[in-house]
This record gives sequence, C-alpha cells and structure tokens, in this order.
Amino acid sequence: MTGAGFLDLAVELLNKNLLAKSHSPSEPLCRTIVSRAYYSSFHLARDYIVSLGFPETNQHQFLSDALIASGEPGVARAGDLLRDLRTARGRADYDLAKPNVIKQVLSVDYLKSQIENATDVKGLLSAASTDEAKAIAKVGIGNFWRR
Repeated sequence: MTGAGFLDLAVELLNKNLLAKSHSPSEPLCRTIVSRAYYSSFHLARDYIVSLGFPETNQHQFLSDALIASGEPGVARAGDLLRDLRTARGRADYDLAKPNVIKQVLSVDYLKSQIENATDVKGLLSAASTDEAKAIAKVGIGNFWRR
C-alpha cells in the first residue's frame, strides 16, 4: 500500500459517486474521500522525508512544518497543502454535528478541491525528486529537525 493508493481510492470513490446521479452522496462517503485525500498526501510526504535520510515520523503537524521549512519552493508548497488537507481531514473526521462542516463535506466541488490538493502534493514532491531539489530540501528540513 502506498500514499498514491489512497489518492486513487479517493478519486475512485468520487467518480463512482458522480456516476450515481440518481441520489445525493452519503455523508460518510464524502467524509471518507476527504480523509483519504489527506492520508495519501501524508504518506507521500513522509516517504519524501525518508528519501532524504530522515527518520519516519507519525507527527502530522511536524511533517507539514518540516516541508514548509525546507527552503525548496515546491516542497514548501506541498507542506502548505498538506497542512490544509490535515485541517480538512480533522473537520471531516471530528466535526460530525456542525452544520457548516456537513454542508461543506457534501459539496462535490469541495471534494474535488481536496483531491486536487492531494494530487498537487503528489506532483510537487515528485518534481522535487531531482538531486538539486533534494539537496536544498535536506538542508532546510535538517535545520528544522534540529530545533
């Protein structure tokens, strides 16, 4: 299983939902799409950090903050998106009775935006796999890691 697999699942769930036009999407399905979009990015980001020689971490905020501190523009942007996806996932997983959250997660446009953000994280980290980008990110993340 990979982070990309979670992204594929989020896309599949959204596409199947859009094809079933005879009924509204279920709230649990929508919340699951948001969660899978986040976790795809989390795992891709963690894999990227490990590829730079850092230990694997399950500290979600620390991971996004480390990417943001990387000094490499694409990696930093991926960190910003990861942070935003984490916020969305938290709301989807924990704010079960808030009317504004329910309305938001039931919006197909919102679901698409979460998948787009996760897709962007994947692309940004892939593009930052060059030796030059990794060298820059490794220094910035190393400085952050030692704080």
